[in-house]
Amino acid sequence: MSTTIYRITKTPSVKQRTTYAYEDDPTFLAFRSAVWGAFDRNNYPRITNSKLYALWYCSNTFHRHWDERPTKKTSEAMIFILGHNYLTDDQGVLVMLAWMKTHFPNLNVTAYQDWLEKTYWPTLERIQPSIQKARDRKNARRREKRRLKNMKTQNAKRKSSLKGRILEALKQHPMTTAVLAAKLTAHPKAVDGHLSRMTKTGQLVKLGRGLYALPGAVQNAPVQQAAQSIPHQPVKPIPPRPRAEPIMLEKGITDGIAEWDGPSMLEPADRYRMDIPDEIGVLEPPELPTAEPNWDRTW
Repeated sequence: MSTTIYRITKTPSVKQRTTYAYEDDPTFLAFRSAVWGAFDRNNYPRITNSKLYALWYCSNTFHRHWDERPTKKTSEAMIFILGHNYLTDDQGVLVMLAWMKTHFPNLNVTAYQDWLEKTYWPTLERIQPSIQKARDRKNARRREKRRLKNMKTQNAKRKSSLKGRILEALKQHPMTTAVLAAKLTAHPKAVDGHLSRMTKTGQLVKLGRGLYALPGAVQNAPVQQAAQSIPHQPVKPIPPRPRAEPIMLEKGITDGIAEWDGPSMLEPADRYRMDIPDEIGVLEPPELPTAEPNWDRTW
């Protein structure tokens, strides 16, 4: 019989990466270097990495247009993409400058200014309504997301406050689900859900059919259960019975009273015996016939 022995080996831990996945893409690094170079030469704050990521990876055609030579059609497409990614006017001008310098390294300032006046600004003004509609849709989605988040927060707070109010109400006396819902002005299903969960966790005790109480108030359940049958007539508290205090005889109060020593002699048992004569006219009991059958037993 052969046995296989496995050697215990310890795998060295892998150091967690601290860079993004696109940091290893050489095309993205070249694009970002060209854009940031244009921003640095004009003493303008660099565009954020997230916007560059959206242009390079999220847009369907920006990556392809970046490698194409500038033409009027390609320029208008690039301006459209920059505007709908919500870049400011100055940021768009510098990104387009980096694109032009990539294809025309000897581009001078005069030629670029002439291109801006003829192509960039007219195209940007023409697409402003489309940009505004896109911005409105984005703001609407942001507002809806914020509204849903606030609604969830409010619902959580409302549920937690309802749980606290239920515990406060049950501190008075045990109650049913319907009574709690009416008292707290809450939906019966919401109250029943809280009662079920708190009963499972041990925060509450179920005394009967739909009757809940705190664990320390179980001894008061019968009285309060009777009270629930007549909700409009509160149960009057039963006054405690006055305790009879023992009479303490002061010393000397029994002076002049002789103590009882018991009978001097035993009385005869027939002392109070009376002779009662028989009543007159009492007849003897009649003779009744027997239940013997009247037939001849001889045959």
